[in-house]
Amino acid sequence: MTDYKAIFGKKIKFLTTDLSSAEGEGEIFYSDSAGDFKVGAAGAAWSSGSPQTTARDNTAGFGLQTAAILLGGAPSPQAIVEEYDGTGWSAGGNLNTARWYATGMGLQTAGLCVGGYNSGNKDEVESYDGSTWTEVGDINTARRTHAGFGLQGAAIIATGLGPDPMVDNVESWDGSSWTEVGDVNSARGGMGGGTACGTSTAGLIFSGHNPPTGRLALTESWDGSSWTEVGDQNTARSEGQSSSNGTQTAALLFGGGSGGGGGTLRDICEEWNGTSWTETVDMAVVRQSGGGAGTSTSSLVFAGSPGLSSTEEYHVTALTITAAAWANGGNLNTARKDGGGAGTQTAGLAFGGKTDTVVNNSEEYDGSSWTEGDNLGTAREHLEGCGTQTAALGVSGEAPPFVTNTEEYNGSSWSEVTDISAARGLGQMVGLQTAALFTGGRNPSTTINAETYEYDGSSWTAGTDIPTATRGGGAAGTQSAAAVFGGTTGPGTVTTTLEWDNSSWTAGGSLLGARTNNAGMGTQTAALTAGGDYPGGTNLSTAEGYDGTSWSTRPSIATARRGFLPGQNAPSTAGLIAGGNTSTHVANTEEFTGETTALNLKTITDS
Repeated sequence: MTDYKAIFGKKIKFLTTDLSSAEGEGEIFYSDSAGDFKVGAAGAAWSSGSPQTTARDNTAGFGLQTAAILLGGAPSPQAIVEEYDGTGWSAGGNLNTARWYATGMGLQTAGLCVGGYNSGNKDEVESYDGSTWTEVGDINTARRTHAGFGLQGAAIIATGLGPDPMVDNVESWDGSSWTEVGDVNSARGGMGGGTACGTSTAGLIFSGHNPPTGRLALTESWDGSSWTEVGDQNTARSEGQSSSNGTQTAALLFGGGSGGGGGTLRDICEEWNGTSWTETVDMAVVRQSGGGAGTSTSSLVFAGSPGLSSTEEYHVTALTITAAAWANGGNLNTARKDGGGAGTQTAGLAFGGKTDTVVNNSEEYDGSSWTEGDNLGTAREHLEGCGTQTAALGVSGEAPPFVTNTEEYNGSSWSEVTDISAARGLGQMVGLQTAALFTGGRNPSTTINAETYEYDGSSWTAGTDIPTATRGGGAAGTQSAAAVFGGTTGPGTVTTTLEWDNSSWTAGGSLLGARTNNAGMGTQTAALTAGGDYPGGTNLSTAEGYDGTSWSTRPSIATARRGFLPGQNAPSTAGLIAGGNTSTHVANTEEFTGETTALNLKTITDS
């Protein structure tokens, strides 16, 4: 009998554990653990990404899935620009001219924004270098909802709503000026943020609408001098989104509206192979008038109507991608706010805080439920905590009055140790039971303190004052490498991040939005903050992640609140928050899990 090796020249591997990386795609092996033959199979799927900071529609986008740009939009013309790094969104440089219905093209560090609308169609063009926009040569015909493709130095814009109101003319950009070239066959608008892709000599436009005809399924191909009608989409639509950096032979169209009136929003996704369109997997969220980026196998869609801030990623890969998300965990036995926390997601500790009165309750978390443990010696709120479930610290706080008490937990009981030098509440603390750092907070006179103290397991020593004294902020890291972020200085809530290197403080990247009474966890170069509130007292559900340089968005928590009992030493990819304050104290626990991947394995059968 002919065997596999005789046909393909290689043996089937015998493995005691399954393959797990993308390199296993297409490889057949025998899994000893399952007793089956398996193969790593590629497939297409959408997964959730982190939300944008500002919900909007009628926007535009360009770039790659791991380096994308979102620009402009509505309601009311906006100049706001956001950048995506494959994990979350952060602020980019604002446009000089606020607008919606523009089109964008290029890369995150070398892009163009063309046309749009603001009290009339715009002819302004702006060039982006990754931080700032510069006005360059205007297009010849002002327009909006048009198509655009190419790069910063060589691009095409086509058709759109102009003065007619439809225009069929096309303009080519050579890096310094625009020149009219061959007209499209079918004038149209409703190109979303630019349902088009390709290069200045080999491009593609698709979908849209023309009032006499309605929503369109037309596709036209550009060869550098003229347009040719090619295969229609399966579903006519306008205001869709596309893989802005796809090619003339490999493109993706997703979402949009179709039908009468304002149109029925669509989640349908279609793939172009150079000859025809084929439906592939649907998006999770229906949307139109959003932005798109990426390629036909690695795309991104974001924002859109109706007023969305959500992001989705499209992958064609042998890996199954599970998006980062928060999930509900077991509730605290005692609902409370403003307590101390320590430990990790699977070995957490919550202590003190306030219900209707100040409490000394201490509870341990095993990853699914909380169990009552030994109580603190001194009941208090606004205390700080750090360390592990079996070696934790609880420091200072308000009994009331403010106290200097320091207590250590050994996994079974709390004991009083050396007091901290100054009584305060709402400070920021990180580290371990034998190496902790405490800074900021307020004292009995409500003064916000700048003093920093270090604990070595037996005594406290004064360190260098923090440059901006805050209370109620989040913190992450260790005694020798910490980050303190957010909080209030008294007059106002801040976006400040300050980094500690064991001897001095320096400024880090600013939070995307001011917040105080927020949770903090992780390390100085991989931190996570969630919830809190900002001026006006509105509770937040948003979350942000820090990479040691800048903050970007993360998935939001389910329950907006402030005043947590966080898992202070939990990693930023495995976070833990518990309790807090909505309009009252709560028992809710939420767990964060970062994005994970696993090889998509299929069992081979003879049927």
